[in-house]
Amino acid sequence: MTLSGVVSWVATDLRMHKSRTAVSVFGIAVGIAALVFFLALGAGVRSFAVGKAADDVDARLMEVVPKTMEIGFFKVHRPGLLGNTGLDAMTLDRLRRVEGITAVYPRRMLRVPATARGGAGLLGKDMLTDLFAEGIDPELLARDVKKEALVYQPGEPLPIIANDQLLALFNGSVAEAMNVPKLAKDAVTGFTFEIVLGQSFLMGSSGAKKTATVKARIVGFSPYAMKLGVSMPMPALDAIEKEFRAGDEAPTYTAAIVFVQDAAKAASVAAAIDKLGLKVSEANRRTADAIRLATLTLALIASLVLLVAAFNIGQTFVAQFIERRAELALLKALGASGLQVLLLMLVQAVLIGIFGGALGVLFGYGLSALADSSLQRWVSDIPFRPEHFFAFEPMLVPLGIAVATMAAVLGALIPAFRAMRDSPARVLSSVEN
Repeated sequence: MTLSGVVSWVATDLRMHKSRTAVSVFGIAVGIAALVFFLALGAGVRSFAVGKAADDVDARLMEVVPKTMEIGFFKVHRPGLLGNTGLDAMTLDRLRRVEGITAVYPRRMLRVPATARGGAGLLGKDMLTDLFAEGIDPELLARDVKKEALVYQPGEPLPIIANDQLLALFNGSVAEAMNVPKLAKDAVTGFTFEIVLGQSFLMGSSGAKKTATVKARIVGFSPYAMKLGVSMPMPALDAIEKEFRAGDEAPTYTAAIVFVQDAAKAASVAAAIDKLGLKVSEANRRTADAIRLATLTLALIASLVLLVAAFNIGQTFVAQFIERRAELALLKALGASGLQVLLLMLVQAVLIGIFGGALGVLFGYGLSALADSSLQRWVSDIPFRPEHFFAFEPMLVPLGIAVATMAAVLGALIPAFRAMRDSPARVLSSVEN
């Protein structure tokens, strides 16, 4: 029997036993649909959690902060207790000399009281609020904002950079509570407002030697900007403090973003950072742990679904073998070799796997799209929600079909080998009896 003859016989058999074929295909499709569903959900988790930490933020960047010791409700910087000033200029120099770190981008809070005023052009009314601001190395901000927009010239508006999460928080909660319109990123970029330097509701004029009102302009958004405040290039912050801050204490930095040459060496770099009395931000570690846990959980669920599907497929082919045992024995009695019978069953398994896998991928995509649409409606007002909960990657199509085909072939192997070894005379005589 030639290969074309095998395929022809299998096609004829599948048409003759449509109900049996449909049950096999449907069983595979359900398993693959569940597998695709959970893999798409896992990809969605990575796309959001890692999307903001991998697509927007370079995975080779780590935030370094001083170590703290918690005493009740208080946090004390441990380096300060040991005589180290934390993240000062000397510590930053030592950080730059750590093997594997190729760049260090410091950031620090503005040490002058400030108030933001304006908003009528965007919100329909002016607002007045305390302003929390920090300075960041402009080289880091230049990853997301044009360099020329970050240049500060005295007399010109202060260049301000906002974080996407701040805008999401405003649109998700604040806008509705204050009965003001939600804002789009494009509309906010270029917006000009006033900053009163040297005066705030919380601090009064403490630490300021004078008060003045300056213009500020939002020049862009960056994931490295302050999440619950605004950021500006470090030279602008230095100029403000030089003019408005009382006292001449050397600045200390709240954090530093370090660029690791090889992401695979992040663990060794973190260990070297620890020896300097610093640590990698707990937020980074917790986010990474949460991503790993969510991905592992979804992968485990998908694996269990696949195992159950493979078991069901195996049971289906065993049942088919028992039902067709006499038919296969008759084929061998008419001259088909054991190898040809094995090939017949495996080719049939391949075809069923391909059809079932393709149908399962289609079902999985439809189910993922439906679930994504429903979740988007249910959590439409929650800030920081992902744009999509499911990420249907193109590789899921060949993966789903390949897994289905492999599972079908593996499920058919045992009954196929049994059919190959069966004695036609014994099987046919048992049927007659």
